[in-house]
Amino acid sequence: MENVLKILDTTNDKDMFALHYVFLPRIQKLLDEWVEAWNNHPMRTERNMSPNQIRIEGYLKNFKSSNPAVLDVFDRCQTEVSDDYGQDPQEEPTEIATMTQFDGLEVPEVCTDDHDLYRNALQHINPLRDDENYGIEVYRECAMILKKL
Repeated sequence: MENVLKILDTTNDKDMFALHYVFLPRIQKLLDEWVEAWNNHPMRTERNMSPNQIRIEGYLKNFKSSNPAVLDVFDRCQTEVSDDYGQDPQEEPTEIATMTQFDGLEVPEVCTDDHDLYRNALQHINPLRDDENYGIEVYRECAMILKKL
């Protein structure tokens, strides 16, 4: 986008804030839609049942089980989950968790104390609005508002 349209300055905190403001919700929405479609698509090898149907069938088949996962689904037991659940205390943090570069692409962080000011200035703009240009026009609008601050 930067090389073609010349509308994004990756060294400008306001441009980066506008980019995140517009495109993070759009990306999340697309991911949510994909997950919904995947979880509800029929699988030929599973009698055309969807992953959601298979999961529910498994819960119902194991209704009288003493398995805590099944009991939790039916609200028959409350289990406390600690903050470090799923983490190995002897294992070093994974490379993915600490990585800031991907194959030569450096993703700069938005370092500013003005997040609240920027967010308030953009609160009337819907980042998911269909501008018929994949969000580029919404981004331009946000960037112009922030440049005036």
